[in-house]
Amino acid sequence: MDHTPVALGLYVCERVEIDPVTRLASLVNRRTRLRLPALPAAVRLDLFAVLTDGAGELEVGVSADHLDSDRRVGWRTATLRLPDRLAQVVYHLRLDPFRIAVPGTYQFSLSVAGEPVARAVLGVSVRPTGG
Repeated sequence: MDHTPVALGLYVCERVEIDPVTRLASLVNRRTRLRLPALPAAVRLDLFAVLTDGAGELEVGVSADHLDSDRRVGWRTATLRLPDRLAQVVYHLRLDPFRIAVPGTYQFSLSVAGEPVARAVLGVSVRPTGG
């Protein structure tokens, strides 16, 4: 029987590196803010979460919303298998490129089987030019 897991956080990073031998993850340059030289821009972002207390093959969805305009700017889905409720399963999604058209607050939401389980917020601004 499928059981919706809980997420042990959702993180936005510049990149996630997975060691090929140990399978341990390193989150590189975790982000809550992003200052860019100009917009629009395309940047690489990785999303990282650990899911537990779930079981079965479940649909995982990630949405990206620009909160200032209440506009959805991206959506991805995948199937994730959680072997049992004691397992901790890594979810990693590379957004390359993630296109940013306007400054403001972007929210990434992680859902499993249609149920929200985690979210992360990224503030985007344009770096002032020297003058």
